[in-house]
Amino acid sequence: MKITDLKELGQIIKQTRKTTGLSQYELALSAGVGIRSIVELENGSRNTGIKNVIKICNLLGLSLNIN
Repeated sequence: MKITDLKELGQIIKQTRKTTGLSQYELALSAGVGIRSIVELENGSRNTGIKNVIKICNLLGLSLNIN
């Protein structure tokens, strides 16, 4: 799947988080980021650093591919 903007990435992260049964708080705690970072990332309103995006995706079993 090709992601074209932050809002799309946030929707995928939110959907996957809900599917795995994690709360935003639990995901934030596991990723070592603030809950506000998760909320804003899921809403597509925050340009989160790539390091945190990679951690969050890994925790959710998502992979990032760069072509």
